[in-house]
Amino acid sequence: MRKKVSLLMLMGLVLLLSGCREELDYLDNNTQNTYQLSKDNVKTQILQRKDYEARSFLKPSVDAVNAYLKSQHAAPVSSSSKVSSQDISGIALYTDVFEEVSYLNATYYSFYLIGTEAEPYEKKLILKYTDHQLAGKYILSYQRLNDFRIAPNSFRLEKLVSSPSSGNENSLIMSEISLSVGCTNYTITTFNCGHDGNHSNGQFCEVDGIRMPYDVVSSVYTANCQPGTAGGTVGTPGDGSGTGIPTGGGPVEGGTGTDQTPDIITLPTTAPLYVIQRPKGIICNTLNLDPEEITQINSNDNVRLRIYQYLALWGINPQLCNGIMTQEAEEFIKAALAYFKDHPNDNWQDYYNDYLATPCEQIKAQRNDATFNNNITNLQDKTSLKKETGYIQKNGGDYVYMDNANATDEYNSLALPYAPTNTYIKGYMHTHVNDYSYTNSEGYVIEKIGVKIFSPSDIKYFMQMLKNARNNNRPLGNVYAIMIATMNNYQIRFSGNSTQIKEFTEQQEMELNEDFADDMKNKKNKVKTLELGFLTFLEEKMQITGVNLYRMNSDGSTTEIHLNPDKTDTVENTCPI
Repeated sequence: MRKKVSLLMLMGLVLLLSGCREELDYLDNNTQNTYQLSKDNVKTQILQRKDYEARSFLKPSVDAVNAYLKSQHAAPVSSSSKVSSQDISGIALYTDVFEEVSYLNATYYSFYLIGTEAEPYEKKLILKYTDHQLAGKYILSYQRLNDFRIAPNSFRLEKLVSSPSSGNENSLIMSEISLSVGCTNYTITTFNCGHDGNHSNGQFCEVDGIRMPYDVVSSVYTANCQPGTAGGTVGTPGDGSGTGIPTGGGPVEGGTGTDQTPDIITLPTTAPLYVIQRPKGIICNTLNLDPEEITQINSNDNVRLRIYQYLALWGINPQLCNGIMTQEAEEFIKAALAYFKDHPNDNWQDYYNDYLATPCEQIKAQRNDATFNNNITNLQDKTSLKKETGYIQKNGGDYVYMDNANATDEYNSLALPYAPTNTYIKGYMHTHVNDYSYTNSEGYVIEKIGVKIFSPSDIKYFMQMLKNARNNNRPLGNVYAIMIATMNNYQIRFSGNSTQIKEFTEQQEMELNEDFADDMKNKKNKVKTLELGFLTFLEEKMQITGVNLYRMNSDGSTTEIHLNPDKTDTVENTCPI
């Protein structure tokens, strides 16, 4: 195994090193403690939301830090306070993707702090656990150079501690441990396979049969030093004389010298997407970004970090020049940049709501909206009428009530605005009324029996709204349709692509409605057979894919319903509340 080691001051040249040291040693002259990081005792992982939920012990600390950050945003701290003067307002912890580093009996969890505005510093919360007990909460901040390396003198490590005056163990204050390098030595370590291919940083080493740990940045704090005197000796990179042994060391808390692990270990996440000027002049531009896009993405750390997190969720961790970038990832990044170019005043949440939110998340947002709920309640009270009623929603968010004034006992379907020319509509909700009877002009009693789920005519209008959205460069995922009935309320959303949008003639619509009524007459009275019949008809008779069905339950929950692989039954998934 080969290892590249350098102080972060020399980080820009670390990729040129080719030393042969087996370990990186931290030596404390007072305690003789040695921290030895090797590929055999360091384990690194990029984890996701499900891992965060499984590690329930993390949540109290994360919640406490989030509460602290919000309090700092609401009440800025005066410059005379011990709390760091560096602005940390407007940020919150991102838990959908986070990092885990294990070393000896310590485990370190790192969470990005992401704000609604561009921040001069990238920040991470690092929770250190020793023997499964919380040993410290730290905020690590750093800045990027123009070539996206971490600026070595920008590091600051700050410790979060309980406020002694609050009486609340979740009340925190920020205690400044170091400014720039100060009394803390920061060291970056790269673990290499050492065999052909020089695999490192999360890549698989075939000879050893293991995945190499990601690069890590670690810190050792010298409790009794004078700022500016700490630090070790490192030889000139490439001359073979580097000892890699900083003379600082020792634990932050207590000063007992009994801690066998560094204060923090975390991944020094690189900026993997953008033009990078390597020390040897190699230019990496895996996305073929043009100069305008480069300037755009570099001007907003919040957007850049969000993009990185989504790549991590997809399991993509491109390593600058030799990273693998899928077409899906490239399209996602290009689309995000185009959005923020066209909407310079929007923040990431705006973009997320329009393009990234899942149908479950979109429906949850709807059901948390008072106006939406009032409209649903109003329509539920009208299912006993002999005519359909409903609302349309404009792209700007406004609702317009449709009372179907011209309906008759025989023709009671809701007449919506003509979709090809009324392109401003992004969604509609309407009733399917209870069964009823009426006497026609010849004196016969006619039974009006309906199917309490979307009809082919409803689907045709849904497709027309999708076509309008596509033609006007609006998010397809924002288009929706809702059916309100006594049995259940249903919503449909689109998760496909623009090539799956279909059009139907009036003749086709009429024939499909007749086939649907005949096909559903023995399936309409039971929820399970109703849903199965609808989804089967949608796919087999209308040849439509990419449309998802959701049951909006009366208890506030939402159930996603889809066909099983052999299309003989439905599978249900409850949307997160």
